[in-house]
Amino acid sequence: MKNIFLILFFINLIQLKAILGQENKNEEYKKTVEWDLNYTGDIARNFVGGKAVGNAYMGLLKGDITLNMDKFWKGGKFKLEIMNTHGKNLSENYIGDLQIASNIENGNYTFLEKLYFEQKISKLTFLIGLQDLNENFCVNEYGGSLTNSSFGIHSTFPLNFGVPIYPKTALAIASYIYFTDKFFLRAAIFDGDAGSLDEDKHNLDWSISKEDGLLWITEGEYIPNTEKLTDIKVGFFYHTANFISQSDSTIIKGNYGFHGIINKEILTINSLKTGLFGQVAYFPSKANFNNLYLGGGLNFSGISAKRPDDYLALGFAYAQIYKKTAECDIEINYCFSVGNHFSLQPCFHYIINPGANQGYKNSLAGFLRFSIFK
Repeated sequence: MKNIFLILFFINLIQLKAILGQENKNEEYKKTVEWDLNYTGDIARNFVGGKAVGNAYMGLLKGDITLNMDKFWKGGKFKLEIMNTHGKNLSENYIGDLQIASNIENGNYTFLEKLYFEQKISKLTFLIGLQDLNENFCVNEYGGSLTNSSFGIHSTFPLNFGVPIYPKTALAIASYIYFTDKFFLRAAIFDGDAGSLDEDKHNLDWSISKEDGLLWITEGEYIPNTEKLTDIKVGFFYHTANFISQSDSTIIKGNYGFHGIINKEILTINSLKTGLFGQVAYFPSKANFNNLYLGGGLNFSGISAKRPDDYLALGFAYAQIYKKTAECDIEINYCFSVGNHFSLQPCFHYIINPGANQGYKNSLAGFLRFSIFK
């Protein structure tokens, strides 16, 4: 009943936004204040294997406001984002996988996701405040059409330490420089342990301690000017905290790793566009539970000229654990665009060795995702 109320409340907010948009003809105001609301729901089931057969529902309500400050502070921008998640978790209760089949799975929380100030000066951009590392780092454009969490950010981050990504973000200072329209460099320093919403339900505790350390990350991006999209990203991180060796429980000072992402448009026939992506991440230290991640997939958009916003996506996400065992999720989904404010996306996951050596049988799971947006 609570979930139905939230959905109806969201729809009413969308209608209110439309009314306000019609009444407000002041273009300068629209440029100064931008806000958005969207809702995503997953009606899910684990059909066979995993921990247990069963049904689940997961929902995510997200609202944000951006204040563009050019009128009184050139190049300044302020952003606030709040989220509400609710429902019963599919992976936690039924599949038992490590990589999490639905990227909105979280539990019942209302929390602050982002709160930061952004300053642009020529080709430089600086951000300070509460940030999501995955907003600007490790972004996988074609992989974003898939729903497993690892297609958004490789599993070697969230499975090894409390990295500041959805749903628990952390304080950071970040900078981005655009050397040319082809080459970009990003760098940031994050609080080394974002913690969890179980300990900080609304994400309002931003304390930093020496024991948590700092997470330093940098990433270069190259986009050549070609007719078909090519996007190459290579990154490195270093964490200053102490870690415990997975092999003998000794203390290891610091942690580090590398990642690479490529997105490439490989074929265009009339309205049909085919995109390919690949991901790799390697964290060599014995401090890491998940030392290697490999991912890849295909995206087909414009399959029908009459439905240009629909797309078909498929991919695999492979996480190696302790260099001895692994988990792999093979996903396929199709997104149907319905009008300008709604989409339906049936998703299916075949998960090999869920939990990586937990004794679970291979799982077949699926969900119908619906999204309401402005």
